[in-house]
Order: sequence, then structure tokens, then C-alpha cells
Amino acid sequence: RIVGKLFGAIGVIQRGHLIETDRSGLVAEYQGQTAQKTNEKIDEAIDGVLFIDEAYSLAPAAQADSYGMEAIQTLLKRMEDDRDRLVVILAGYPAPMEEMLKSNPGLSSRFSRRCDFPDYGEDELLAIFDILADSNHYKMTDDFRARLASEIELRVATKDEHFGNGRMVRNLFEGVIRNMANRIVLASELTPELLSTFESDDLALSLS
Repeated sequence: RIVGKLFGAIGVIQRGHLIETDRSGLVAEYQGQTAQKTNEKIDEAIDGVLFIDEAYSLAPAAQADSYGMEAIQTLLKRMEDDRDRLVVILAGYPAPMEEMLKSNPGLSSRFSRRCDFPDYGEDELLAIFDILADSNHYKMTDDFRARLASEIELRVATKDEHFGNGRMVRNLFEGVIRNMANRIVLASELTPELLSTFESDDLALSLS
């Protein structure tokens, strides 16, 4: 969205809006319908930015995918035909994205600019959890905070190429809320403090 606004402000594109999609928004259920579906999504993004998440799913390395390739060919043609009115950003994990770009010469030549985003560190992931908690008016005990820091440290130390970064923290946060709700429903008296404070067991249950 920021890229779209910047490009719009400096006149690279007229509107600067963002259309976000993935394979499901481009590939149709039946043969021959994918080009139309892809074109319709591109039409939404004209004079703005088309952001395709997990773009490598259009060209899986392990199998031939005529549907995905039809979407890619349609996208490449429209990028040429509407090159002054369309910005396309492909996003995904580095290794499968590299394989995807190698699968079609047109992809590697048209997507020549790449930006790698390093994984968040432990302090940044903790800060994301803090932001989620603060924005939803939750507090946490010292024991909870210490346990949370240890859990994030462990996940960073054992991460693989599919590490979820901010998504991992959000899932952890949502799990804590569910466990907190299950805990307080058994309380004999509900107080503002009880309803808004994460305790150590709320995190422990979300990890079990």
C-alpha cells in the first residue's frame, strides 16, 4: 500500500491503489477460464499496484501446472500491453520464488528488481506481541512476559524457511486469548483486572 501511494504521488501510476491477490484470485476452476479471471483481476489493478502473494504457487516446481502457466502468460502479456499503467509485485519465500522465475524466461526478465526482507529478530517479535496486546487493551504478568520471551527465542532458534514472522506472533496472540477466555469462564468473580491480564498458564496452554 505504501509503494502504491508513493508511486501515485510521484506520477508513476495515476491512482496508486493496491489490489492484493494470490493463486485463487487468478486461476479458474476449469480449463480455458483462467485467462479471463486473471485479466479481470488485472483490470481491477490498472493505474495501481497488483500484489500477488505466494506467487510461486502459480508455477510449482514439482509438477506441470497448465492453469498456473496460463495465468503467468496472461500476466506477462498485460504487463507489456499496460506497462505504463500497471505495477506488479510478486511475493513469496526466496527459494520457491527463485524456481518460479527460472520457469519462464519472461518472468526473470520482467521481474529484475528484487527485495529481500530479513526475518524479524526476537526483540522485534516481542514488540509485535506488545503492540497487539496494547491495541487490544491487554496486560501481562511478569511470569507471562518471561515465558513469552523464552518461547519466541526458541522459535527463532529453530526456525526453518517457512518461518511465519509476524503471522507466528499473531497466531500465538490469538491462542493466548482463547486460553484466557477458557480460564476466566470458570472464575467465581469477574474483575477488570482478570478480564484484561494474560497469565503464564494462558501461554503454556497455547503451546500444548
